[in-house]
Amino acid sequence: NCNSNDTIGVIKLDLLIDGIVNYTLTNSTAGENLSLNTNVPNLSEGVHTWNCNANNGIVSSNGTGALRTFEINTTPNIELTNPTPSDSINLNVPRFRINISLTETYFKNLTFELFNSSGIFNRTTYTDTTRIINYTNIPDGTYTYNATIYTTTNQKNSTNTRTISIDSSNPIINVTSPNGAINYYKKGNNLTLNWSVSDDNLETCWYEYNSTNTTLTCGDNNFSFLPTSQLNLTFYANDTYAN
Repeated sequence: NCNSNDTIGVIKLDLLIDGIVNYTLTNSTAGENLSLNTNVPNLSEGVHTWNCNANNGIVSSNGTGALRTFEINTTPNIELTNPTPSDSINLNVPRFRINISLTETYFKNLTFELFNSSGIFNRTTYTDTTRIINYTNIPDGTYTYNATIYTTTNQKNSTNTRTISIDSSNPIINVTSPNGAINYYKKGNNLTLNWSVSDDNLETCWYEYNSTNTTLTCGDNNFSFLPTSQLNLTFYANDTYAN
């Protein structure tokens, strides 16, 4: 907003942004003063100056208003980029990496946060150009994570929050019988297989015998079958995380 007054009136009033005329108001009626009020769109990030010049059409030089300074700093841009794991993914390794892309003139720091059911599991802040964090030796469980940028102008912005579940442990199998080599066996009798299996995300159990896989219900804990020959039997279990 600029106002200009002169005893003989003002014919032109200019708004200057960074020394360049941005908007001009002219007077169609002699002997009147001018008042300029306008919005200036699409200004770039950073420090700018503004002032107003006025002319009465008689004096060759302009009347110049006081030079003022202002600064533009919008919300900083930040987002998760590859190879950051996608949301709601299951991992069977105790490690993953978060990668960040950001654009900010007034960068102060970047903070990565990793949460589990108890709250904050890890918080790491970088003040340099680091945009990647590698998490290693993470215990099995479900986690959420995000990253936040802070600026020197007290602005901040965060990425979306993603969830990741880790199960890097193999199912625990205990075959209670038969245990090791069978000393003797009567042909025609069934053999009973007894077991227990534990895993937080258990999916499938089966045994391999005589080059054939037989699917089992993990929680049954026993299964009887008729042996066909003197061969090894191997019990297997996997979980939904491919362990």
